[in-house]
Order: sequence, then structure tokens, then C-alpha cells
Amino acid sequence: MRLFSLTYVYFSYILVKIQGSYDAKQYQKITLSYCGPIRLEDGWWSDSQTTCAIECRERYEADCRGFLYNQYSHLCVPASGLSGHSDPPIEAEGEFYFASDCNAYHDFSVYLGIRYALINKERSYELARSTCQCLNARLIVVDNINSWNVLWLAAGLTNTVWLGLDDIAQDDHFVWSNGQPLDPIWRSLIFYPTEPRNIGDCVYKLAGNYFINTTDCASNLTFVCEQPYC
Repeated sequence: MRLFSLTYVYFSYILVKIQGSYDAKQYQKITLSYCGPIRLEDGWWSDSQTTCAIECRERYEADCRGFLYNQYSHLCVPASGLSGHSDPPIEAEGEFYFASDCNAYHDFSVYLGIRYALINKERSYELARSTCQCLNARLIVVDNINSWNVLWLAAGLTNTVWLGLDDIAQDDHFVWSNGQPLDPIWRSLIFYPTEPRNIGDCVYKLAGNYFINTTDCASNLTFVCEQPYC
């Protein structure tokens, strides 16, 4: 006897509920371009996406935070969440259904109350920003000593990383990824003494260097995301 029952299917939503309790997963169909599901196995044949959802919960219980389903081949691939290091679904895997919660984003750790993730993929500033957004996050805001310490911890001595600061909208008017302007006093503390020099519009931290600098936004660097919503 199955422990899970399909409560309803409505357009892109699938809700799977454990019988006799209120523990439920609502799977929403989403499109991924800049991050990917963490696949738990190669998958199996399932006659519908609803059956795929039920079987995923039966096999993996709470670890089933998503699944891929191809309506033509009937391939069902379970997933435990999303990662900036995973590839987006390919056509053969079909569509992705996701039950979003904070535990579904495996790249993140917590330090000083800040959820952060170092993504070791070299990308342009715009692609880095899009990858963070795919993870329900943003490029890290470093506007106080705690977030500065988190950046140091995440980047370490070997990673040159993007952070969420740029003057793309207006030259020499730097704005954080949360929409707040850079404080002038904080600016004098964290920028390299000869920076910014209008070399580029996007801000990065050089590996092992205390200060931040500007460079061309098209440069490919690793980056740090933060999740302020968890």
C-alpha cells in the first residue's frame, strides 16, 4: 500500500501528501537555465508526472525535493534540490518540478547568520548574477564587518570572486545587489586605495587580497551568492 496519495494536479502544480498527516510537497514546474537539479539517480519509467511525484516521495521521502519528467519517454528522474554546480536539464530529461524550501539549495552554508555559497564556476558578472537568482539568492552584499568576514571565509586565499556591487546604471555610483547604495565611508575602507579607476563597472575581490577592485563585467570569475530569504 502506498504511503502517498496525489491530492491534486493543477496546471504546473503537483501536491503530494502523506496520508494521515499534513506533511505535503507542492511541486511547481519551473524552467532552469543557470543552475540545475541534483539528480539522485538515472531514473525509471513512470506513466505520468503525478505517478513520478508519488514514486519519488515513496523512494526518497523528504529528500525528494524535485523531479524531472519527460512526458514522451516517461523517464522520471528524482532530485534532492538545486545547485549552481549542476547542469540544467537537457531535452531528454523533460521538465523539472520543484518543491522549493531552504533545504533544497545544497550549496549554502551559514556563518554569522548569513547563508552563503561559493560557486566554483567561472562566469561573467551577468551570468553569475543569474545563477544566484536561479538559487533564490543574489550576489553577496558586503556592507558590514560580518558580511566582509563571510566573503573572506567563502573566497579563501585562492578564489577571485564577484560580489554584488556595480556602477552599471550610473558611473561611479555603486549599488549593491539589494538595491542599496554603497556607503561612502565603507567605500573608503574596502576599495583598494587607487580604486575604482573606471576600468570596469563590476566589483570583485582578488584572491588573498584585503581590498576590492573594479573590472570588466565580461570577465569570467567564480562568485559568492547569499540567500537573504532563508
